[in-house]
Amino acid sequence: MANLQVNLLKNKRTLTEKDYQRERNYLRLSLVAGISVGVVVVALTLWNFFMKQKLTNVQGEIAQAAAELQAFTQANAEQLYLKSRLGLITEFLDDQSLARQALQELFAIVIPGVNISSMEFLDGYTVRIQLTALDVSAFNAAIDYFKQENSFFSQVVSRGVSQDSEQNYQLTLDLSIAKGS
Repeated sequence: MANLQVNLLKNKRTLTEKDYQRERNYLRLSLVAGISVGVVVVALTLWNFFMKQKLTNVQGEIAQAAAELQAFTQANAEQLYLKSRLGLITEFLDDQSLARQALQELFAIVIPGVNISSMEFLDGYTVRIQLTALDVSAFNAAIDYFKQENSFFSQVVSRGVSQDSEQNYQLTLDLSIAKGS
């Protein structure tokens, strides 16, 4: 019998040079693509890390700026409060100065036979006075005095005239202080 040999192993396919080059190019291309994807992933990971750090820094700066803004807002509110208080104090002092000037004007009035028997401030710009005249001529002199234009008192309004038992005349006047005084 003749020696018959059966190869039970599958025949290996032998590659031609063309097939070998093609498979080698696929392998090379796959390797380059894998390395490129790896580089891109590493680059994106590093980019993400740096962006997170930058975002953390920006958030810190925003928080600091918000705190400074809050402090400035508080300071501004305090300044507005102080400004309003200062305005009230200035207005009060102006009113006091106006009252002092009104008193000086009234005390400077010298009419023989006429006395100021009472005085009150009705508001910041109006003074009510009561004059007592000893006789008719003093009374007429007082009327003539207050008929004259006065730069301090812009308006003079009579609130009544009376005569007491001693024949003294009492004249009540409301004097309006000029706003620009």
